[in-house]
Amino acid sequence: MFLKYKLSRFLPFLYCSLLLSCGGGSISLEEIEEGSLYDLNSSETSALELITIDGSTLSLIKASGNFIRNEGSASVSIPDSTGNSNKLVSNAVPAKQMTSFVTIIPEGNALDGSFGILGLPTASNTIPKGTYNYSGNAQIFVNDGNALYGLSGNSNVVLEFDGTNSKITGDVTSLTGKRSFLDLSCRDCPVSSVLDIAFSNGSVCNGNRICLGDIELRNSNLDVPLSKSHVLSSDGTFFGPNSSELGAIFSVNDTQSGSIEIRGALTGKDDGLN
Repeated sequence: MFLKYKLSRFLPFLYCSLLLSCGGGSISLEEIEEGSLYDLNSSETSALELITIDGSTLSLIKASGNFIRNEGSASVSIPDSTGNSNKLVSNAVPAKQMTSFVTIIPEGNALDGSFGILGLPTASNTIPKGTYNYSGNAQIFVNDGNALYGLSGNSNVVLEFDGTNSKITGDVTSLTGKRSFLDLSCRDCPVSSVLDIAFSNGSVCNGNRICLGDIELRNSNLDVPLSKSHVLSSDGTFFGPNSSELGAIFSVNDTQSGSIEIRGALTGKDDGLN
């Protein structure tokens, strides 16, 4: 019999070990892109989007706010839990990794407490024709009914757009991190080569939202496979000027017929070769 345990209960134990820095870090000037999350030396305010995954229900939550710069520092203004007013949160952006306009935020953050992505969305809903290859980072959390996994790896998403029709495919690979058995025989044990994740038949939907298609767990060493009854939910969009970056989150609920729960977030930067 598989033991069940909500993903939200183990994320705080595993997340910080996956980040380069849980408290922020320094970046060199040549890495700072103008108008990005890390460009603080102005008084400009930018539109901001927060997309997270509820740890109990696996539902996706989207909120709009503002990124307020103040000549060397910045705060995020976001609706509070009541939705009737905004709260101002300082130091809300984690240390920079591969992307500048969107980033993965940890469980327990001061914005809404849930794991997901935070970024400055592209102003235009129009995507030029072409093929775009977005490469970046991913964070994945898995409960297979026997063990809890907190994993980080590489993401790659390809968007093909002919002006009318779009196709999105992608994968998450090179996942390494920590595993904790639910019987406590192992807690935060190093692990690698747990699985790869692939998406097919995705598209740009509802304007400039990202709808990831069918999910496949490849090279999986989880205790159980994903059943055909799993439910995949996803959301995301394009960030930065000219849709130069991409960010998306997804959840998988397979508890009706199986025992797998997954939460994931991925970000990527276009390689500019389209």
